[in-house]
Amino acid sequence: MKKTDRVFMIFEFGVPNYRFFILEWISKRSRSLTGISGDDKFGFEFPGIKRCTIKFGKGENKLFIFNPFRLFFKDVVITTFNLRRPHSWMPMLVFPWKKWVLWGHGLGQNRSIFTRLLRKTLFRISDGFIVYTPKGKQRLIEVGYPSEKISVAYNTLSISNPGETKGEEYFLYFGRVQERKGLSLIIPYLNQFKYRLRVVGDGEHLVELVQLAEQHGVTDRIDFYPGTFDEKVIAEHFSGAVGYLSPQNLGLGVVHSFAYGV
Repeated sequence: MKKTDRVFMIFEFGVPNYRFFILEWISKRSRSLTGISGDDKFGFEFPGIKRCTIKFGKGENKLFIFNPFRLFFKDVVITTFNLRRPHSWMPMLVFPWKKWVLWGHGLGQNRSIFTRLLRKTLFRISDGFIVYTPKGKQRLIEVGYPSEKISVAYNTLSISNPGETKGEEYFLYFGRVQERKGLSLIIPYLNQFKYRLRVVGDGEHLVELVQLAEQHGVTDRIDFYPGTFDEKVIAEHFSGAVGYLSPQNLGLGVVHSFAYGV
């Protein structure tokens, strides 16, 4: 990326606040930074990044509508690539000559013939790929993506107020409430816990989790709190926790867990 480049960013979801330093870095090292985002999961605002409010679909599968010709005079387009979010890749088919940088987990799980063909086409158009792990890089290489065009940017964040805590009030889950985190595996056994469970976060699986707690008669053993990016509030949640629970996939909440000694 050059100082004269006009950069456009496409976010599959809303803009996460923990991406601020990256956006700031790009804006200082380019001629301009603009872009669009979805309107879910995150609500952070950054100058020049506009939220799309016209959409179709539900859950993870959503198409957000924006004018693709906003990309016409841009030099570099960076997109958080997600096949379930067509607005993050359909413009690639409209402007294949642009310099496209994909940013995400990499290969994805869908293996259908159509998906493989579409992914192959988009990979061929792209000029580079930013993935979160060496494994993600290796999987891209295995399907033929040039290794020299792949960068690994570890998906983590810095905690500004770390410190040991010694809470003994509840078990804690902090992060996106998603099915893949496995919280539903805990619900049927909450009556057997010595401690309550505190869930701090928002997400598409939250309603189902509440219903599951009602079904098993354990609503008095679990407390739900809204998601937050306020580090002072986050530290308060961790300060009372005897342990951190995430039965299956771990999210960035584990970084906070390490930072606060939980």
